[in-house]
Formats: sequence, C-alpha cells, structure tokens
Amino acid sequence: MSSLHGKKISTEQNQIMKSLTVMEETFERRNSLCRLLADATAIAIPRVHPLKLKLDKNREKPSKAKQKKRRHFLCP
Repeated sequence: MSSLHGKKISTEQNQIMKSLTVMEETFERRNSLCRLLADATAIAIPRVHPLKLKLDKNREKPSKAKQKKRRHFLCP
C-alpha cells in the first residue's frame, strides 16, 4: 500500500515538473520576444527621458543674435 502511495506521489511530482518546465519555457520565450520587441522599438523610436523633455521646455530662449545666426545657417 505504501509503495503504491509513493508511486502516486512520484507521478504527481512528475506531472508538476512537466508543467513547471512548460511554464519555464513559455516564460523564456516571452522574455526573448519582449527583448526583441524592446530592441525593435528602441531602433524605431529614439527614446527621450521625460525629465530631459521638461528641461528642454524650460530652457531659456536663444538671444536675437543666435537666432539670426541659426536662421542664416539654415537658409543661406
């Protein structure tokens, strides 16, 4: 009886191990897909840190001389 009970436990353990392996493989696949997607996104859309955007908005405007110089450079 005890050996039969032990066999039942090992069968359950085996099933649990199989399901854990499947879950692990699925998790790894999902992670690699997420990494690929992140890489593709990084290539497609250059990221700008939100703080940097805020700093750029608050940056002081260039002086008139600098604006003229820039305008001249863009449209000779």
